Amino acid sequence: MRTYNLLLLPILMAFTTACSNTGLSTSTSSAMDKVVPYLAKSNTSIQPDGVSWANSKAFHSVPGQLQAKGNQVCQRYNFDAAVGYHPEAKDLKGNLIPGGGYLCGKVAS
Repeated sequence: MRTYNLLLLPILMAFTTACSNTGLSTSTSSAMDKVVPYLAKSNTSIQPDGVSWANSKAFHSVPGQLQAKGNQVCQRYNFDAAVGYHPEAKDLKGNLIPGGGYLCGKVAS
């Protein structure tokens, strides 16, 4: 069974700039929810830096070509894998995160 936790990936912008062209088709992109996930300040025990994803339900499946990169980014923050992706995720200032944002998760023991 998996439980999902939210994770701030502010460094993601630096690591995913080269991945900004995900190869998603126009029909896939247009089907994305109009509500996009964005980073927001929070005070949770999960997020020691005080930031987490708002609108996390807007994340979609991680495209196959981005799964390894997403896992790598998430594992830097002690999560097991990327479990969601959104190409239009926004940072704390409301700017698009180049390459999109990843929702990270842990596998329950």
